[in-house]
This record gives sequence, C-alpha cells and structure tokens, in this order.
Amino acid sequence: MAKRTALVTGVGRKVGIAAALAKQLATDGWDLALTYWTRYDERMPWGTHSGDPLQIKHQSEMSGAAVFLVESNLEQPESPAQLFRAVAEACGPVSALILCHCESVSSGILDTSVESWQLKHAGYCASVPVKLSKRAFHDGRQTSSLR
Repeated sequence: MAKRTALVTGVGRKVGIAAALAKQLATDGWDLALTYWTRYDERMPWGTHSGDPLQIKHQSEMSGAAVFLVESNLEQPESPAQLFRAVAEACGPVSALILCHCESVSSGILDTSVESWQLKHAGYCASVPVKLSKRAFHDGRQTSSLR
C-alpha cells in the first residue's frame, strides 16, 4: 500500500508548529509536501533562518518520509492550483491538508485597524484556507483519497 501524503503549509522555521507537525507526521509514516515563504519571514521580527526548511526536510527524510519542499506565496490567486499540481506530480494525491501558514500584524486586537483586519485576516488568513481546501476537494474528486 502506498504511503499517504500530507501537505503542510507554513514550514519556514524549525521552531514553528508546522515543523513539529511535519516531524510527527514523518515519524507516523506519512510522506510530506511542505511549503514555506521566505519573503514573509524576512518581514517578521524573527527574520529568516534560510536553512530551516531544508533541515526540516532532512529530519523528516531521516524518519522515512519522502519529502517535497516548495517555496510558495499563498497570497497569489493561482498558487493553490499550481501547488496541488506540483505536489501531485512529485508525490501523488494529497490525503491530508494541514494549514499552518499565517500573517502576523504588529498591533493588538484593540488597535488593529479595520483595513488591516480586512486585508490581512479576512483577505489572506480566511481566503487562502478556503482556496486550498477547494483545490484539495476538487483534486480529491479526481485523484485523491481526501474526504
């Protein structure tokens, strides 16, 4: 039986939630497709750790996973379709979609403007998961075991 593939977004730093999930999935026998976006980390106070995505990939491979690592700007409207095509070609169908990407803002809930909320939270954080999920569902009807 072929191993299942999990697509995990937001795997840009070794200290992140996505990295921990990827490592555990690899240990549990999953193959992985991992996304990260360096330009996002460059904007954040913690900065970029350029070797982290590759280290996460290698650690997962050491646990027996086949790993496809791709840098993807999920804000772009065409990204979900491109991502799922690339993953399908490299790994086969996606069986699990784990969304760990995010968009941080440097303000609190009381001082975040409506415009910032709409742009970053409603526009990005809400729409990208919907787009990725729709793409997974669409692919699931055709080639995947996603349910």
